[in-house]
Amino acid sequence: MSFNFFFAFFAAGSRVSANTPAANGIAACEHCPAPKFPADTPAGPLDARVLLQVTVKTDGLAYDAAVLESPGEAYSERALQAVKGWKFRPAHDKDGNPVSVRASIEVRFRRLR
Repeated sequence: MSFNFFFAFFAAGSRVSANTPAANGIAACEHCPAPKFPADTPAGPLDARVLLQVTVKTDGLAYDAAVLESPGEAYSERALQAVKGWKFRPAHDKDGNPVSVRASIEVRFRRLR
């Protein structure tokens, strides 16, 4: 089974794509492999969206991940597993120092027919 994968950051009310460089208050993804589509959901939706909230710390890793919205536990687990392994370019303060930020991440799963 094949699928498309999409994710976006939402920080300070703005949607930021994975390729946007880190800037004041916004973390950017450096290495973010796609999560595996839940194999145990053959009758599940063709499109699914999981909204997570995470803290991206100065080491570029995601901590304290919480599921805000999900179509089911299998999707939540796959999204959480993936994000915990991602590497981010940390956000910076106005002086250029790395800072921890809380960000929402939308992970979309899409099965190709």
